[in-house]
Amino acid sequence: MLAENYRVHGPGGTREGLENFKQVATALWAGGPDATYVRDVVFVDGDKIAYYYRVNATHTGTLMGVPPTGKAYTAHGMQIDRVEGGKIVGSWNVVDRLGLMQQLGAIPMPAPTR
Repeated sequence: MLAENYRVHGPGGTREGLENFKQVATALWAGGPDATYVRDVVFVDGDKIAYYYRVNATHTGTLMGVPPTGKAYTAHGMQIDRVEGGKIVGSWNVVDRLGLMQQLGAIPMPAPTR
């Protein structure tokens, strides 16, 4: 599904190669091994696929430095993939990390305003 020269671009910079992708994916799945991945909205235009997605999981392992809390969470994100020769060669990804950290209790929710 991913090309050997796969690159992912996001707020944290650009990561290259399948090995890097495997390391990041392994770390994310370790934090919520029961994760389900749902693409809610998908658009295709030429060699690009854009979608809004959510990941539902239970925080049973360390995730982004946060020790397990046992809490259920939903991470939301948007991604654009570029396809070449039937494989994804590049992705541009944004995930709501703030919302995720708030769900895990690592960052407090803001006080309600009136």
